[in-house]
Amino acid sequence: MSDRPDTASLRRRLAARHRELRDVGQNPIDALLTISIELLENPGLCEASGGELMLTAFQQFLTGELRGAFGQYLTPPAVAAHAAGLAIMGGRSADVALDPFVGSGILLDAIGRVSTAKLTGCEINPTVARVGEAANALSGRQVEIVIGDAFARWVAGELPRADLVITNPPFGAHLKTIEVSALPAKRLRPSVAALANVPVEILAIELALDRLSPDGRLVAVLPLSVLTNRRLTAYRGELFAEHRLVHVTTLPEETFAPYRGVANACVVVIDKKPPASASYPVTFEASRSVGYDATGRSAAPSDLDEVLERVRNATASLRWTQLGEVVERPSASEAPTLGEVADIFVGKTPGRDEYVESGPFLLKVGGLSGSFVSWRERARTRVPEAFYRANPDKQLRPGDICFTCAAHTPKYIAQKIDLITSVPLEGAIASREVMTIRLRPGAPIDPVTLLYYLRSSSGQAALRALVRGSTAHLYAQDVGALPVPSPDVDRADLRRRHERAEAAFRQYRKIEDEIVAIFPG
Repeated sequence: MSDRPDTASLRRRLAARHRELRDVGQNPIDALLTISIELLENPGLCEASGGELMLTAFQQFLTGELRGAFGQYLTPPAVAAHAAGLAIMGGRSADVALDPFVGSGILLDAIGRVSTAKLTGCEINPTVARVGEAANALSGRQVEIVIGDAFARWVAGELPRADLVITNPPFGAHLKTIEVSALPAKRLRPSVAALANVPVEILAIELALDRLSPDGRLVAVLPLSVLTNRRLTAYRGELFAEHRLVHVTTLPEETFAPYRGVANACVVVIDKKPPASASYPVTFEASRSVGYDATGRSAAPSDLDEVLERVRNATASLRWTQLGEVVERPSASEAPTLGEVADIFVGKTPGRDEYVESGPFLLKVGGLSGSFVSWRERARTRVPEAFYRANPDKQLRPGDICFTCAAHTPKYIAQKIDLITSVPLEGAIASREVMTIRLRPGAPIDPVTLLYYLRSSSGQAALRALVRGSTAHLYAQDVGALPVPSPDVDRADLRRRHERAEAAFRQYRKIEDEIVAIFPG
């Protein structure tokens, strides 16, 4: 068994040294700088600790400590490595890599591990910049970091050009360092200039694309609202008419949970070149884990390496119009949208005092299982006959596909998707947190095949791309814009397997009910 330390033990060692320096009066940032200088001056310490292991541990340690000191939304190491992998996807190379919001330099460190590009960046805080330089120098890579506000330097013409911009700009704020009106007017799209309050992340995209060389690549960690916020519809239309959206990886809400306030984030890849047509395929993947939970503690291993492999194999793709707005309807030869072959609607929930003891069922989120619907009695799941009859367009039928469309957090959206194969004699209606897809006669896909597609990684990615709001919602018109999938499966065999699974499920529930009946009351 090897006695070589792992990154966790090295982080503990760094934390202990940090506490020692704090105990003798150094502030948190100065203590970090002292540690980085000590590591630079003692290369043997890194080698004895496992070389790259110490460098990785130091970057992970910085991520947490700089967050505590400044409250910055620092890039987790697993996300940085994923962004670097996306940057070189397709065999791309870069001569110059720029991070205008460099922070601790973790994104430049990540690209330096997979590329020989010259590394350069800009950081507004001088001490953080020095820590970032030192962290990269530990691996023998030189990083040129200019001190100052990236937007001010952009206005002054002091940011270099690059063929790769890899960055995690500030989130969810408005520009404070300079006036938006001071930015070069010719570099701002009309839709940006028209916004009353321009989010910093939008200006960061504009800065990055302006500094990119033709055919250069932008890889950015951004709030998902950049792709879903309706206020930005015009902006997306202009942006993606001029530049090609290549890929989106959505990140789990735990990614920035330790930093408080960033629920939906993603990694976006944009190439600075016009798209070949107004509607084109975009790879899309959803990560479920970046390696820690909402408290910042270690949890399930990061799945971002697996996600990157799926991206390289292009296993999940959408048309970019599902991430923005439709600018060109698909031609007759292309797949129809779900909205063209199905009725898609959300249910309705009665008032709290309107529930009854007997009557039609209300299918709530709790009644969905992600397996089969059992129609078991639950609290407040019966509605008045009059309520049911007043909403004929929301009454459920066999063949309907139901799933969660509203939740307090994005991870629950479409987590449970069920096919209705039967309804109670009294009838059933969905609640307003449940969306229903009802295929019309003649649809090119059957309900069972659509069900299992929506449960697949590709289907989940497609639905999660459409989530809007800090409290999560799916809207029928957005789901309706998705193309009808055509998975390469034996549909008859899939239906037989589904029927066998349902029969086993019903038998299990029957026996379970018999066991419960042994203990009456």
